[in-house]
Amino acid sequence: MGETLRILMLEDVPSDAELAEIELRQAGIGFVALRVETEPEFRLALTDFQPDLILADYALPSFNALEALRIVNQQSPSVPFILVTGSQSEEIAARVMKEGAQDYLLKSSLMRLPSAVRNALERKAAHRAKLQAEEELREGEERFRAIAEQTSDVVFITDTRGMITYLSPAATKVFGFELDEMLDLPFSDLLSPESVDTAVAAFTDAIEGGIPCRNLELKMKRKDSAEFYGELTGSLFRVGNFTGITGTISDITERKQLEQAVEKARADFLFAVSHELKTPLHVMGAIQEMIESLPQEQQFAHFRDYSDVWRRNMMRLRFIIENLVDSQRPAGMGLKLEQQPANLMDLAREIAGELEPVASARSVQLRFQGESLPLSSIDRNAVRRLLENLLTNAIKFSPLGGQVEIRLQAEDEMVCLDIADFGMGIDPQIKPFLFQPFYRSPEALKA
Repeated sequence: MGETLRILMLEDVPSDAELAEIELRQAGIGFVALRVETEPEFRLALTDFQPDLILADYALPSFNALEALRIVNQQSPSVPFILVTGSQSEEIAARVMKEGAQDYLLKSSLMRLPSAVRNALERKAAHRAKLQAEEELREGEERFRAIAEQTSDVVFITDTRGMITYLSPAATKVFGFELDEMLDLPFSDLLSPESVDTAVAAFTDAIEGGIPCRNLELKMKRKDSAEFYGELTGSLFRVGNFTGITGTISDITERKQLEQAVEKARADFLFAVSHELKTPLHVMGAIQEMIESLPQEQQFAHFRDYSDVWRRNMMRLRFIIENLVDSQRPAGMGLKLEQQPANLMDLAREIAGELEPVASARSVQLRFQGESLPLSSIDRNAVRRLLENLLTNAIKFSPLGGQVEIRLQAEDEMVCLDIADFGMGIDPQIKPFLFQPFYRSPEALKA
């Protein structure tokens, strides 16, 4: 054997001990031996010599193998104990084996001693490996439970039939059941009917093909039958004779709701932009088609007639595009303003003049109220777009024949600008959404 053994011999006849040593060395077993005869010597050797194996005669003048075996069972239970005796007694053999001896053989049959030693040592090694595996399994289970019991996600284990064998404490909060109510239930009982086939297919792939389930979105249900979205990640799980699926479940309802809100916002954005773009494009296209349908000598005169309409719609397209560019700025970046001294009243009158054809088409009057104002430090382009948007909306939603008031006045070191129309007003339920990019009220979408 590859290692040098320490063999403790409980034997009062030195020649018998020598014969046993000769038999073992001839079999190629490397060892060092210590022979003792009394109980005190035996107890001391267990502590100081720390034997790998004990060979014991049954009857000694003041001690016997049965007493020695009981001492070994108390102090060194993992050390193999082999009875080597000159007395052929089935009763003795049965008693010693019952107490835990690994083997029993007669001194007249020492040729069997090497195989008995090897067998005893192999059983010892197997037993040690088993104990180590059990300890590792126990430690692994403790680590698993420590992690599982602290995470907010649900940790689960099912067998190959899909029956639940373990759920972490988080399951009580997520599903609303007590843990003992869910154990031994089919996993499908936690699923909405529409997700059962998806989960069964994923579990089958994991069990039969070893294919992990990753980020599987399932519609699940709580004890009160309320449904929620869960994200499952799992894989094949084997320990001992058990085979099943283990993994985690995360409640992703908030994330799904956010995704749905983002998708709705995207759809609303596209609808609002397309609605805004189509109107001026349609008007401009219709004018162009009408002019092109006229005789060539009449086209220029009609182009002049419709130039204001064309210009207004070109301006409206510019508004939309510039607003779209601003909406894509990263949050917190703000606008890059180029401030210059300007008269805000003059700028407001200039913009109102450009929108006069739009107002005239609806018989809406634009009226100014204000006083002579000092120069203000402003970004003309940014303020222009702001006023154009406000005035365009005010005109658009004013009743036919109505009016829009533009009021400017100095307040301390600031200039206050009010634009008032006398249209339908804003529904109070709509006001919280006014500053959401591209939000349109139902009335605005119809206009």
